[in-house]
Amino acid sequence: AEGMAATGITDYLLAAGQDLQQRLRLMQRHVELMANLKEGSLRLGVGPIVEQLFFPTLLLVFAREHPSIRFSLRVGSGAQLLDWLNVGEIDLAAGPFDITTLPPGLCARHLRDEPVILVARSGHPLAKQAALTLEDIQAYPVIGPHIPTHLTELAEMPHIACDNYATARGVLLASDHLSGGPESIFSEEICAGSLVRLPFDIPMRWVAHTLVWSATQYLPAVARCLELLHGRQPLP
Repeated sequence: AEGMAATGITDYLLAAGQDLQQRLRLMQRHVELMANLKEGSLRLGVGPIVEQLFFPTLLLVFAREHPSIRFSLRVGSGAQLLDWLNVGEIDLAAGPFDITTLPPGLCARHLRDEPVILVARSGHPLAKQAALTLEDIQAYPVIGPHIPTHLTELAEMPHIACDNYATARGVLLASDHLSGGPESIFSEEICAGSLVRLPFDIPMRWVAHTLVWSATQYLPAVARCLELLHGRQPLP
């Protein structure tokens, strides 16, 4: 009725009901995953850098080994991946996370750790300089994932937020945009000479982990993906 407000007890019951629904969804998904590798589905969520470094090779290996498993892949930010994992929309997440603030029951395994570098096309005006200052790079626009807010000076640069590195590389090669990320993301183009690493140190590292609920990490389909991601059996 008009003028009525939820009491403290009502608020508690509503919050507890939502938590119970989430737990029930996770339990139902756990039961589904307890089947062996002969049938069923597996849902992965990954960050854009992990997607490029490990896929589609991992998908092809898994599909070849287990053709009856329906494998789905979603790409999102670390916050999105954690939300999807919390509500049971994905079974395994791989990307950048603050593992010091994870909810109880989530297991984190270190996946990869690299310094972040700055790159540009080989003919870029900055590629001719032996050393760069912050003022030098601030004169050019940047394309790439969102710049963390603690990197205040870099965050103030003109920026196209783009999590798709294939698109970002296309823009880099056709313009004077700059981009940043772990060196392995750009290694093929750097080796070919189409992109160059600029002489400017970014005070940032890219660190990725895999996250999985402790109750599901040893189930066959999940355990096999963890083996592939963590290189116990190297990807071809």
